[in-house]
Amino acid sequence: MNVYKIDNLYIAAKNADDALGCYLEETDGMSDIFLGKMEEGDEHEVTISIKRLASQDISNKIAPCCLYGCDDCEGKDYYYYYSYQELIDRTKEFPRVLAWDEWNL
Repeated sequence: MNVYKIDNLYIAAKNADDALGCYLEETDGMSDIFLGKMEEGDEHEVTISIKRLASQDISNKIAPCCLYGCDDCEGKDYYYYYSYQELIDRTKEFPRVLAWDEWNL
């Protein structure tokens, strides 16, 4: 299983195509893209960057267990931090969002 970073999402997927599909589902497609007013004949190009994380990046404990409280950290004054590999091991269905950039503080 690989981890891909697309915009501000970290997605576990078999390949980049599956990760992109998951990204489009999670983010409501391209709704955040603002092109402004287009005149007749105008053309704009939209680029999405997809990065496949290296194995060592997947092993680092940088993803908090949640953002607002969960079974792991309930009643505690701190979050647990997991590696993307640990999150993958806890998941059964893929592709799946593992974390958002805002979580990786």
